[in-house]
Amino acid sequence: MEHQMTEKNTVILVGSNSTSTTQQQKMMNAIEQSGFKTVETTFQDLASALKEAHAHDILIFNLEGLTEETGFLKCNKLAETIKNNPPTQTMKLLCVGISNSICEQTKEIFNHSFNDLIFGPIRVPSVISRLKSLVRLDTMDKELNRRSTINEQYGLTQKYDRS
Repeated sequence: MEHQMTEKNTVILVGSNSTSTTQQQKMMNAIEQSGFKTVETTFQDLASALKEAHAHDILIFNLEGLTEETGFLKCNKLAETIKNNPPTQTMKLLCVGISNSICEQTKEIFNHSFNDLIFGPIRVPSVISRLKSLVRLDTMDKELNRRSTINEQYGLTQKYDRS
């Protein structure tokens, strides 16, 4: 049974340059055809895009073409900032196009900052599948929070905290 979204989730695709690549545009079109709204931005303009974002939106960090370790660490720091900021902390973060050549330590750091990682070249069907999984995860998180709140009201358990 396919997950039904009650409202369109917005996918914010963050790329490293201001001009969209053919692959990135192909990915945006496929995401829209899968029922998501899309917004495209750069890392420099992300703060502006986040002002319009909602807690159930999904951020995709497109790191395709990024090869230097310091660039990866800057992206990771940005992801940590998003996860630690109350208005954006429940957003799901997906990182795609990560070079397989990054060191194991950086891969481990990324695992803690992002909800999901896709290494190697971008394959649009894989991205769509991961997006749908993140929407289901968001729905489950909301339900767990709702149930935990009810249980807490009756003194049964402590409130659920996924962080």
